[in-house]
Amino acid sequence: MTGICPPVSNGKQCTAKDFTFEGSTIVRAPDSCESGSFIPLIEIRVGMESTSTERYDIAFFIGTHGESALGGSACDLSSFVPLEPVYNGESGVGPYRNLDDNMCGDALKTDGIFYHNIVMTDVLCIDEDEDGLLDASALITWKNNTAECDNPLDPQNFIGEPFNKCIYRSGDIPVDVVEPPIDPEPPVEPEPPIDPEPPVEPEPPVEPEPPIDPEPPIDPEPPVEPEQPVEPGIPGIPLVPGIPPHTDTSISIPIFSGGGILILVSLLFVISFRRLSVDK
Repeated sequence: MTGICPPVSNGKQCTAKDFTFEGSTIVRAPDSCESGSFIPLIEIRVGMESTSTERYDIAFFIGTHGESALGGSACDLSSFVPLEPVYNGESGVGPYRNLDDNMCGDALKTDGIFYHNIVMTDVLCIDEDEDGLLDASALITWKNNTAECDNPLDPQNFIGEPFNKCIYRSGDIPVDVVEPPIDPEPPVEPEPPIDPEPPVEPEPPVEPEPPIDPEPPIDPEPPVEPEQPVEPGIPGIPLVPGIPPHTDTSISIPIFSGGGILILVSLLFVISFRRLSVDK
């Protein structure tokens, strides 16, 4: 029966030595299991012997789903039923002793080694110590004195307070743990062929530029005419047109020509003007 596990206490726990164990054998179990899977059922026969005169209300707790039998969250309970009157300690399935006249099995030291078949369900295939075998944990509990035990399937009848009469063991069950096969990776799809690039069409030939017409020749500038030499004259008196220049500083002006009369009057006027200016 699957149910609760015995709790972990703050003090010493499971330090008693009221039973010794005389080996175990597989009754039902697979040869191997795949790591991480669950085994529906395992049955093991355990040989044991009481080191005390009488021990009462005996039961096994076995951790399930990879849980510990001590302080775990899920355990199978395997109690000692059915009970005598006809005792059979060799069968592994009873009948067992009933020394205190209740519903749970007991043990006598004088009976020597007796056997009990432990049935485990939903066993997680796990190998934490990496030795290749199935890990398991179990705990056997009992009472030193007679007490009430009205239901051999109720875990509370075997835990009690204080809970210190127990033996805890963890170890291996001879079931090989194998790793699950690795799924092969799907084949890699080949990439589609790359279409070749179309050939590059050659660029059309570059048309030659038309020849540049030569610039028309520049007409040469006409030669600079040399300036006519300035004929010397009287300073301050412009040359009179029609009168050729004279190299002599004296002026010979026909007085009675029309032009001469005009020039004579002009000179007289200039001279008179200068005298007036000097007199002032």
